[in-house]
Order: sequence, then structure tokens, then C-alpha cells
Amino acid sequence: MFIACQVDSDIVYNCNYRCCIFSLNQYSDPLKDPPPRISQPVQALIPVHGGYRKLKSFQVAQLCFDVTVRFCDRYVDQRDRAHDQMVQAARSGKQNIAEGSKASGTSKETELKLTNVARASLEELRLDYEDYLRKRGLEQWSRQDSRRDELIAKRCATAEQVADWVRELRGRHGQNGPSTKSTKSTKSTKSTKSTKSTKSTKSTKSIRSTQSTKSTEPHTENSRQMQP
Repeated sequence: MFIACQVDSDIVYNCNYRCCIFSLNQYSDPLKDPPPRISQPVQALIPVHGGYRKLKSFQVAQLCFDVTVRFCDRYVDQRDRAHDQMVQAARSGKQNIAEGSKASGTSKETELKLTNVARASLEELRLDYEDYLRKRGLEQWSRQDSRRDELIAKRCATAEQVADWVRELRGRHGQNGPSTKSTKSTKSTKSTKSTKSTKSTKSTKSIRSTQSTKSTEPHTENSRQMQP
């Protein structure tokens, strides 16, 4: 038993000694440097955010605000409450998109809430425009209207570019643009002209008939006088 234990202890001692020699040789040699530690990239606490000026939604909302201010100053009385409501709704749509983009770095929930507020404000602005057209009996463009597609394809960046396009449209199609009402009116004018022509022909026929009767009356009198 003692011999076996002595042998086992020698084996363990030899193994430990060899491990120590190997570890010392590994780091004692100046030509062998320890392997470099690869540092993992540290994720930023606040992600990149705030690039709202490059967003198409912000650019369109800003254009809506500029056009609304120009429209209200020209066509809506400043004493009317709708003037301030339309301007504030357009401003709210633009500002909340910017605020939501800035808040996205710390809270996605805040970003979604502010984006929802912006959508609601722009929807309110659209209803104000629809009320303006309905009260004055003006035509509202449908989604299939060619003028709407033309304005979208124009990609206007400023309110002045939108105004230039409106002037160009008025020069081509008049104040209200191409509509079916104008064709109906032309048809009605044609019909009135036809009725007037028929009336004129009837009147000329009646005049000729009366003249012919008058011309025959003296002949009959002369024939009566010639009779014995």
C-alpha cells in the first residue's frame, strides 16, 4: 500500500512539475508573445437618431405647412377661426414628425405617439380643406384625376413651385380646369342656338305667308270690280 501511494504521488508530482515547466516556458520566452485579446465592439447606449430632415414624410409635411400659410393668408379671413386652426394643424404635423425622430433615440414608444399625433393633425387639415371646398361649391379632385397625378409627378419642393404649377394649369384649362360641366354648357348653348334657329325659320315662314296673303287680296278685289 505504501509503495503504491508513493508511486501515485510521484506521478502526480511529475505531472504538476511538467505543467509548471510548460507554463513557464510559454511566457518566459521573449520571442513568444501572448495572443492578443480581440475586443468586441461596445454597443452605444443611445442609437443614432434625429435625421428627420431626410425623411420624405417631414419634407411633404413642411411643404403642406408652407402652402397652407400661403393659402390661408390669401383666401381665408384672418378673423375667421378656421385660419388659425388650419395653420396650427399644418404646423403640428410638421413639428411632431421632427420631435418623434429626435425622441427615437431614447424611447420608441414616444416616437410612435408623436408620429400618430402628426398623422391626426394632417388628417384634420385635410378635413378643413374639404370643408372649404364644400361650403363654396367648388370641385374636389378625385384620386383618378389627371391633375392630381400631374402635381405628384411634379415633385414640388417649395410653395412657390406649387403656385407656378397652379398658374400654368389655369393658363391651359381656365380657372376650374377641365371638367364635364363645361362640355354640358356647350351642348346647352348649341341646343339654344338650334331652338332659336327653328324659331327664326318659323317666323320667316309666317311672315312670308302673311305677305303672300296680302298680295292676293288686291287681285281678288280687282276681279270683283271687273265682274258685271
